[in-house]
Amino acid sequence: MKNYILDTNVLLHDPNSLLSFRDNNVLIPIEVIEEIDRFKRESSELGQNARTVSRSLDALRGQGHLNEGVRLSNGGCLKIVFHDPKGNGHAMFGNNTVDSRIVTLAQSIQKKNTKIKTIVVSKDINLRVKANALGLEAED
Repeated sequence: MKNYILDTNVLLHDPNSLLSFRDNNVLIPIEVIEEIDRFKRESSELGQNARTVSRSLDALRGQGHLNEGVRLSNGGCLKIVFHDPKGNGHAMFGNNTVDSRIVTLAQSIQKKNTKIKTIVVSKDINLRVKANALGLEAED
């Protein structure tokens, strides 16, 4: 069992990527939902993919509370996760960007449960570098 934390660009690249992680936990930071929302109005492929992701999440919402986790058809579990602002971990990067909050959230999740590997999945090279710098695994 692993925790896969998805960046926005992964979902916009492949809206079906929610099901690409077999029977593991798929964690989506709330910031990613906010970014998806900004793209959904575009008439481009990114906009179409954003709408597909939104519809998929809405369908899963019908199965239970996304903050508690819902079962995916491939045996995995999808959960929307939040960064604890009291942690203020983004201060180590000197900014409060979505990328910094995602990496800080991933680090927090890894520290809370060291027995389950936490992996950041992003198409963004610099986000993967930040994750690695904090001792996290990162994949494209």
